[in-house]
Amino acid sequence: MSEAWLVWRARHGDRNALDRLLSRELPAIRGCLRRVIGADAELDDVTQLALIEIVRSIDTYRGEARLSTWMIRIALRTAWRHIRSRSKVISLAAVADAAAHAASPGRTDSGAELAQMRAVVAGLPVDQRMVFLLRDIEGYTTREIAELLELPQGTVSTRLRAARERIRAHVEGCPSRASADDRLAEVSS
Repeated sequence: MSEAWLVWRARHGDRNALDRLLSRELPAIRGCLRRVIGADAELDDVTQLALIEIVRSIDTYRGEARLSTWMIRIALRTAWRHIRSRSKVISLAAVADAAAHAASPGRTDSGAELAQMRAVVAGLPVDQRMVFLLRDIEGYTTREIAELLELPQGTVSTRLRAARERIRAHVEGCPSRASADDRLAEVSS
């Protein structure tokens, strides 16, 4: 069945169609949320909240963006509300996952240096961290991030630049300047 047909069926109360749509997109939603929330117990809670919001909002999907983009946008807004309501620093697990994903197998950096870089990324303001993770870890384009977060592209670029500058400032302050650019590339690639 086509995606458009499944959406139409879901809007008209077909639970099987809705289940198919959600199960198809769940890995992408969960993966994106894992980068933002972390791999802890809160990930399940936020994922559940996001899925509830998607189900409630299925009638508002207009087909102007891909369904996966629309669902991830809702999931990210849910995560954003969750983070702000809890006034909680995102767990280092999100950055640990991202850095592990980005690290190349032949790296010789010490675990302490990598942990320090993770902490720097985790210490970014939420709006900068979210843009940084989506762009430099998940690989979304600036335009896609703007759509996902419903922000102007210029705002996304500004937040990304600010995040990278904060990370670069930390890296430049590291004792071993020779490998500082490599560590930055490791976190942002």
